[in-house]
Amino acid sequence: MFNTVNEYCLNRIVRLSEAREVVASEDICDASGMKLWAKGKRVSAELQQRLLQRKLARPLETALTVESAISLREVVAGCLEQLESHPLAKCFAGSQTALAMLRSLQREQLSPSVRLLLTAMHEHNPDDYRNHLTTILLTVGMASRLKASDSETMTLMLAGLLHDFGLIYINPELVERPYYRLEPKEWKYVAAHPVIGQLLIKELTTLPPIIGQCIALHHERLDGSGYPNHVDRDRMHRLGAWLAVADSVSGIMGRNGKEAAARISLALRVIPEEYDRSAVAAVLQSIRGYDTYVGSDDRSCFDRAEYEMDRIQRVLQMIQELARRNPDATLQGICNALRTALGNIEKSLRATGVLDARTQLEGMLDDPELLSEMNQIAYEVGWRMRNMARNLYLRAEAHAGGVLLEEFKEIIDLLDGISGVPSSACVEQKQARDDDDPDVGGLVPAFA
Repeated sequence: MFNTVNEYCLNRIVRLSEAREVVASEDICDASGMKLWAKGKRVSAELQQRLLQRKLARPLETALTVESAISLREVVAGCLEQLESHPLAKCFAGSQTALAMLRSLQREQLSPSVRLLLTAMHEHNPDDYRNHLTTILLTVGMASRLKASDSETMTLMLAGLLHDFGLIYINPELVERPYYRLEPKEWKYVAAHPVIGQLLIKELTTLPPIIGQCIALHHERLDGSGYPNHVDRDRMHRLGAWLAVADSVSGIMGRNGKEAAARISLALRVIPEEYDRSAVAAVLQSIRGYDTYVGSDDRSCFDRAEYEMDRIQRVLQMIQELARRNPDATLQGICNALRTALGNIEKSLRATGVLDARTQLEGMLDDPELLSEMNQIAYEVGWRMRNMARNLYLRAEAHAGGVLLEEFKEIIDLLDGISGVPSSACVEQKQARDDDDPDVGGLVPAFA
C-alpha cells in the first residue's frame, strides 16, 4: 500500500516542510529505479508533482527526515502537561504507579517515518495530537488499575499514541467534516482508518504486530456493532478492547469540557454489551467522586426516547420482512447481527426508565440533573442508530460488489434518520442543539 504515494499524506508532509526542514534521507526512486528526488534535497511543492501517481521502490515515509522531529520524550512531557491542566486526566493517570508507567514510554524508540507523521500532526493538527496524548493517559490509567504487565502497558501506550494515524491517509474534507453530517457512503472512507493504521505499523515500523492489532480494533465493539470488521467478543483481543474504551473516553473529554465526566459515566453504561467491563470499571472508578453534575431544563427527551423506540420497532419489522423474502446466506447473517444489536439498544433504552419517567416520575420532572441524564440517554441511543446505519452500509457493500445495498437501502435510511421523523417539535430542538455541538452523541467515533 505505501509504495504508492498517498496524496493526502504527501500534502501534510509538504505543509510541514513550510514550517520545518524536511529532507530526503536517501534517493527517492520509482519502481523501475529512476531517481525522482536526490538524497539531501529539501522537500517542496515540486515533490508533489513528481511523485503523485508514481509507484516507488520504497515507501516515501521511510525516505524522509524532519528537523527536530517529535520524540517520545516530548510525548511524555506533553502528557504530563495535560495532567497538570486537565483535572479529569489526573483522575485517570495521576497515581505514582501510572506516572512511573508513563515515564517508561520515553525509553522506547520510534522509527523516523513515525516521527515524521507525528511531527506533521503536532504542527498542523494540535487538537488531534492532544487527543492522542489523552488516549495514552487513559491507557496508562487502565493499565495501572488492571495490573497490566510492563509489556502490555507499553503496547497500550504505543497503540494509544498511534491509533488514529490512518486518518492521515484519508481525504481531510471527510475527516474534518462533523461526523454526523457524513452519509454512510462517505463514512466508508473514514471507517477504513483503523486498518490503514495497522498496515502502517506492519510496513513502516518494526513495532510488535500486537500494536497494529490493537489499532485495528479500537473502533470495534464486543457486541459486533463496531467497525470496520464488526469484530465481536470472540475475536476481540483484550488489549484492543481496552484501547476501544480509552479512545471513546478520550473523544468525550476532548469535546465536552466540564460535562465530560457525566457524559463518560453515562455513555459507558448505556449499552453494557459494547465494552470490556473491566476497562469500564477502571474508568468509572477513576472518576468516582468527580463532579458529574450537568443541569438541564429540556423535557424533549421523553418525546425523543419514544421516537427512538418506535424507530427500533419499525426497523425490526423491516428486517423480519426482508429476511423472509430473501434467503441469501450473507443477507441472513447481516439481519441476525442487526437483530442482536437493535435488541441490545432496545433493552438498554427500556432499562434506563426514560420511556416510563413521564408517568412514573411526574413529581421529579423539574429535577435538572434527572432531565440532563434523560436527554443524554436519548442522544446516545440516537447516535447508536445512526452508527448502525453506517456499519450496515459497510457490510452490504462488501458483499458481491454491493448487490445487497438496494435490499437494505430503506433500513439504512431509517437508521440514518433520512426517512421518518418524530412528530414532536423535539426534532427541531435536537437539530438546534446538534448544530451547536455536532458531537452530542457521547461516543461519536472520536478519531481521535
